[in-house]
This record gives sequence, structure tokens and C-alpha cells, in this order.
Amino acid sequence: MSYRSQHQTIVDITAIQLRDRSRTDLGDVTALAQSVNSIGLLHPVVVTAEHELVAGERRLAAIQQLGWTSVSVTVVDLDNAADVLQAELEENTCRKALSAYEADVLRQRREEALRPKAAENKGGRGKTAPNLGEVSERRTAKVAATGTGYSGSTLDKVRALRDAAERGVVRQGQREVPAPEQVREIARAGVENVKQTGAAIDREYQNVTKAIDDYVAQDADVQRAQLRRRFWAAVSRAREITLFEPSGVVATLSADEWDDLMRLQGDLDAWFTAATTARGPRLKLAERRS
Repeated sequence: MSYRSQHQTIVDITAIQLRDRSRTDLGDVTALAQSVNSIGLLHPVVVTAEHELVAGERRLAAIQQLGWTSVSVTVVDLDNAADVLQAELEENTCRKALSAYEADVLRQRREEALRPKAAENKGGRGKTAPNLGEVSERRTAKVAATGTGYSGSTLDKVRALRDAAERGVVRQGQREVPAPEQVREIARAGVENVKQTGAAIDREYQNVTKAIDDYVAQDADVQRAQLRRRFWAAVSRAREITLFEPSGVVATLSADEWDDLMRLQGDLDAWFTAATTARGPRLKLAERRS
């Protein structure tokens, strides 16, 4: 049974599809059920047009506990999901905060539900649009993270831990490659720490990153990409020197400190001279090719 009113509808509870539980601990569902029974369901469960659950796992469990057979839902897609999911932050006072691990499992489930589909072909079978590309994937991930209580970058680190530990793969540039057992072991420990103790995600992520550097053979493209990242990070730091007013800084420097600055200038001049010389043949080769 269903009827639509603007972006909301009522559906049979049995029609709502839950891919995998994102929460390992739903918290005090009984208290939430009592709240719903007393004041009603303030925020509808959030689903896609295909009735895949996007948000409201605890509410769904609560109304099932109450014996409801149908429920009010908000139907979303990638274009309008962000605003609805942001409202999830204020779901109700009985809400149990997600752990970082649970938040990424939830984000992944939302990504799968919200990922844009191409128009159905003549056979009636939908498929992911081939031209959506990386930008659409990033947008889907950003929307899916809304309302979880964690930034997309934090959840990306959790996903890297999970991929290494659970799927046995790590990213090398744009590719996924098998993770050596040494990396998987460190990743499993990191995932367990994040799940059980709320360990610092950055620390566990750095442990796995170091293990990848130690044990995963890197191809030339990855090495070049890492070199570029390190170089431009150093350039960004060097540029910060221009933020200081020279006259004010110079007045604070000792003679030895000034000498250090002059040596740095000499080192930079030598580096740029060598870089210009190295770039010369590349420019000539590019000119010949053009």
C-alpha cells in the first residue's frame, strides 16, 4: 500500500529494503520506541524510490518493535538527499551517535542506494551511467556522508582501513591492488581499534599507510604522483614566508639567523638553476613534437 504527497509517502514496512546493517549497536531502541509511541514519528524514515533504506535504521527498528505495519517515508534521490540527511542530525533526543566505523558502513550503503542510474534500457534493466565518472562518484560520497557526524575525509580514511582489512585491497593511484598479509594484519587491528575503542582514526590510517609504503611494490606512476604531492606540499610551506613583513622579521633576527636565510637563498638559487637546466631539453622535445 502506498500513497504519495509531495516527497513523502506511506509504505508497508516489509517493502523497505535494508542492504546491510550499518550499526553494530542500535542503542536503546526500547526508549526510542516509547518516544515514538508517545509523540509519534517526528522524522519519517528516508528511502529511495526503490524503497532502499537511506536513513532511519533505529526508527525502523523502533516501529517494528511497536508492531507497526506501515510507516511514513521521505523519498530522496542524489539531487535532494543532502538536505534531508542533514536534518537527521536532529533526529531526536534518543539518538545514539554513530561510531566512525558505523558511519562509513552507512555511507557506503547510501552510496549504493543513491548512485545515479542510467535510463532503463529496452529490456527494463537499469545500469550505472557510463559517463558519470569520478566527479559523480565524489558527489555521491559527499551526499552520502551528510548527517553522519563525520567529514568525508575522515570516512575516506576509515574506508581505506576497511578495504585493506575486509576486502584485501589497497589503492595505488587509480587502481586497486591486492594487499599483502602484513598490510591486512595491521589494517584488521586498526579496524578493530576504531570499532571497539574509538581509537584515533588518523593514527590507524597512518599505520596502514606506512605498511603500504613498506610492503606494496609501487609502479612508476604512483611514485611520480607521490613525488608531486611531496614537492607541492613543500612549495606551499615555502610560500608562507611571503606572509611576513620583511622589515618586521629582519629586526628580530640575529646575525647567525640572517646567515642561515642567505644560505637558504643560495640553495634555492642553485635548485632553480638546476631545474631550469633540466627542463630545457624537455621544452625542446615538446616544441619538436608540436
